[in-house]
Amino acid sequence: MSGATPRFWAGPLRYWRWAARERPGMFWACVLGGLGPATLVVVPPIRHRLGDPDAAPIPLTYPSTLSPLFFLLLGYVEGVKRRLTCVCV
Repeated sequence: MSGATPRFWAGPLRYWRWAARERPGMFWACVLGGLGPATLVVVPPIRHRLGDPDAAPIPLTYPSTLSPLFFLLLGYVEGVKRRLTCVCV
């Protein structure tokens, strides 16, 4: 074990070398935690280049009564009401 514990602001590189030897768990946790914000900038362009599109936005409102989905759920197809039949066994 070397002499006194180095102070971080006095010499950051010296402190990192000391921490890598004496406290590797804390050192690598800080290294990986520091890489986290970089992934916000690096990962999205790589995803787009590989063909992974962004997810569709989540709707914030319920479909209105004039939306095409509403008519589809009621049984209307292109403005014509189709009779919904029940097949009973």
